[in-house]
Amino acid sequence: MKKTYVYSTVIIILIWIILASLLDNAIILPSVYDVIKSMIKIVIDNEFYHIIFVSIIRTLVAVGISFLISIVIATVSFFNSIFEDFFHIIYVILKTIPTIAIMIICLLWFGREGSVIAIVFLVVFPIMYSNILYAYKHIDRSLILNTKTYEDEFIIKLTRIYLPLIRSNLFESMKSTLSLGFKVTVMSELLSQVTNGIGKELYFAKINLLMSDIFAWTVIMVIISLTFDYILGLLIRSFSNE
Repeated sequence: MKKTYVYSTVIIILIWIILASLLDNAIILPSVYDVIKSMIKIVIDNEFYHIIFVSIIRTLVAVGISFLISIVIATVSFFNSIFEDFFHIIYVILKTIPTIAIMIICLLWFGREGSVIAIVFLVVFPIMYSNILYAYKHIDRSLILNTKTYEDEFIIKLTRIYLPLIRSNLFESMKSTLSLGFKVTVMSELLSQVTNGIGKELYFAKINLLMSDIFAWTVIMVIISLTFDYILGLLIRSFSNE
């Protein structure tokens, strides 16, 4: 970890301690001590790992589906300009619809449990699609011309030439959207009032004015998101060194 990150973290905590002392109101801003106590209470609870497991699985399923479909549609768009022009309208619509509208529509269509994955997919998909299509369009032209000399089937060219050339971009796209997907998952869980998940715990803390629990779950979410980024960062570096 860079020293700058450590310094900035320490400064943020110091500002938090000072503001909490000045306000002296646990409902507005709980103290660091209260939040740590809440975190310990949450972590030692028997349901803790099941709660975060459910939210993480929802995120991975939704982002994974989005990733696969994005690759397919971006590939078709890259090789077929007519399809790209046709799909561009759908892409623009998905990109511009407010997230809250997507949440309400999906909640009415898919119910409480099913809406979470649908919401994350619809929010993440446009970002992944545009990133992958951008990567395709910025492949070195000389490499593309060389592929035309091969008589292999298209699927072989795709899997052995094109996809390996944008491999790092694929992982970067996953990295940039996974944390976003996780945040949207929790928001969707809260709005949908699912039976289990981090969103449900935040909703319970909100209606009971347990601000220290809200901050504790927020810190836990930040740790999970940073873990996602760290693991994908390692994968990106390992593939780039091959």
